[in-house]
Amino acid sequence: ASNIVTDVVGKGIYHARCVRSWAHDYVTTHQIPYSCRRHHAKIWSFLWDKNILLQVKSYVRKHKWNITPYILMVHMNEVILPGLGFVPSPTIHINTARNYLKELGYIYAKLRGQPKGLKQVLIERGLWPNEGLKLEGAREVM
Repeated sequence: ASNIVTDVVGKGIYHARCVRSWAHDYVTTHQIPYSCRRHHAKIWSFLWDKNILLQVKSYVRKHKWNITPYILMVHMNEVILPGLGFVPSPTIHINTARNYLKELGYIYAKLRGQPKGLKQVLIERGLWPNEGLKLEGAREVM
């Protein structure tokens, strides 16, 4: 079965062995194997919860001109996630907050001479230059 799966995906024998190993681990431990590279399970994101997603979107909309990944991380760690009722309360890292903003379609950009803000808002308002133009001093912070 693992060979069929890897053939469909276009992978080789190594990946077939990985699939067999993961299946064996799941059967023996009844847990989804975690990534040894990043050391976290590939099972769930807070943004998949509709209530959390709505809270994050409303917060980002409310603070659209001064939102940064750090500010979003602090708000999620101090307000949104403690409201879930877990003891101890889960927390997120600043890289996770940066990825959440990216998943929501926002690209964080720092402009020379301008306050920090979201490129998405500038695009919506028609303030961001067209694709053919170059804006000096604009660079991706991610």
